[in-house]
Amino acid sequence: MCDALYVGPLTMEFGHEVQANGLIRARASGHRRVIVCSFPERFALYRDIAHEFRPHSIKCVCNCDRPAAGEDVDDAIERESRAAPPQADIWAPRWAEYDRGDIGERATYTPHGRRAFEWAGVILFHARARMELGADHNWPAEKWDSLACRLRERHRLISVGSLAAAHHVRGTDDWRGVPLGQLCDAFASCDLAVGPSSGPIHLASHCMCPHVTWNGDTSRFDQMVERYERRWNPFDTPVVMLKRPTWNPSVADVLEAIMAALSRSS
Repeated sequence: MCDALYVGPLTMEFGHEVQANGLIRARASGHRRVIVCSFPERFALYRDIAHEFRPHSIKCVCNCDRPAAGEDVDDAIERESRAAPPQADIWAPRWAEYDRGDIGERATYTPHGRRAFEWAGVILFHARARMELGADHNWPAEKWDSLACRLRERHRLISVGSLAAAHHVRGTDDWRGVPLGQLCDAFASCDLAVGPSSGPIHLASHCMCPHVTWNGDTSRFDQMVERYERRWNPFDTPVVMLKRPTWNPSVADVLEAIMAALSRSS
C-alpha cells in the first residue's frame, strides 16, 4: 500500500460528500499521509484526518457525486490530480461505494461538531433556495415565514445554509454563511433542524442533530426514507420524515412533524 493517499479532487454535492466522509476516513487509516482536495469551505470535514488540505477552485454545478455542468471541468480535475505526490494512491469515492446497504461495515464515521453553545429551545431552519439545480425542491418563502410565526414565541429560530442557496426566514437569526465548523457546532447544540432533503440536513444527521425533513422524489421515495432513517444515518439520529412524497407540504404538516420530533427528544 502507498504511504500517501490523495483524495480528490472532490466535486460532489455537499450531502454526498458528508456521506462519503466515512469511506474516506476508513481508507485514510491505512496511510501515513493523507491529502484531501475539495471545495475550500469544506475543510472542517477533514481537519482531524487530513495532513494537508488542498482547496480547489473548480467552478461547476454539483449533482450527486460528480459535476453536472461547468467550464472545462474535466481539464480542471485532471490539473488538480497532477498535484498528487508521486506514486500516491489517488482516489475519489463514487455513489455506488457510499450508497450501499452495507456502508456501516465498510466506513468509519465520526460525529461532526460539538456542543459549543449552551442553547435550549433552538431550532435551525435550512430554507433551501438553490436555483441552478432542483429549484422545485425549494419550499416557498411564505410558508417558511408562516412556520416561523407559529414557533418563534417559544423557540429561538436560526436560518442556516449558504448565502447563495438558502433563504433568510423572516423573524429568525441569520447564520447563513458561517464557517462549516461553526455550523456543525450549531447542529450539535440545537434541539432540532428542519428543511427539505438537502446537504445541510444530511449534515445534521452526522452531527447527531434530530431533524424533520421531506422529499418529493415519487419514483424513489421508499429509498429516500431508508436513506434518512438508516443508510445515511450512521448514528441513528432521530428523524421525522413526512409520510408522503412532496416538495411542497403544508405548513400544518411540517408543524405537526416538528411537534412529534420535539416530543420524542424531550
